[in-house]
Amino acid sequence: MEAARYIPLMKAIILRELGGPEKLQLEDAPDPVPGPGEAVVRLRAAALNHRDAWIRHGLYAGIKLPIIPGSDGAGEVAAVGEGVDRVWLGKAVVINPSLEWGDDERAQGTRYRSSACPIPAPTPSW
Repeated sequence: MEAARYIPLMKAIILRELGGPEKLQLEDAPDPVPGPGEAVVRLRAAALNHRDAWIRHGLYAGIKLPIIPGSDGAGEVAAVGEGVDRVWLGKAVVINPSLEWGDDERAQGTRYRSSACPIPAPTPSW
């Protein structure tokens, strides 16, 4: 008999279909694993913002359901991927979803990029 495999789980808000806030469901999901150049943040505080409302209503390009929304949060770096200095492990961080906004507060500039994107909801392998 094969021993049961332990899969670390986190709690996640998952959006499986478009609609109102009732479509956001709290579920167990496998812990994320960082890819090259990435870090995983163990959240201590999180929030949904207007971007997440747009995503829920299908008004944000390139989103494929199901996803774990969220681009605002703070916590500690729990894991780092290849190419990321391990000195980051355990450091307190704030997620900044807007990099290089530009000088005009009314609209992002041409160099704007987002560092926080909703991640595809994982499919449990059990």
